[in-house]
Amino acid sequence: MVDIRIKSLKNTSFDELFEAFRQAFAEYEVQLDRAELQAMLKRRGFDPELSFAAFDGDITPFVPEEVSKRVYEKYKQS
Repeated sequence: MVDIRIKSLKNTSFDELFEAFRQAFAEYEVQLDRAELQAMLKRRGFDPELSFAAFDGDITPFVPEEVSKRVYEKYKQS
């Protein structure tokens, strides 16, 4: 049985994130390189402390989600 855990991305390196993203979209016609992914994450407000992924030892392929300012503000107040 595979032990899958949901964990924060706050301690996950960009190299790990990039590899998981690359695997998740491996069959897409258009591929992003490291710089393009970094720019996209910044543009979308990616915050690793507020982002989570499934891990089965290593991070599984994922799609990063944008954190809205409203959600972030609510999180900070709690």
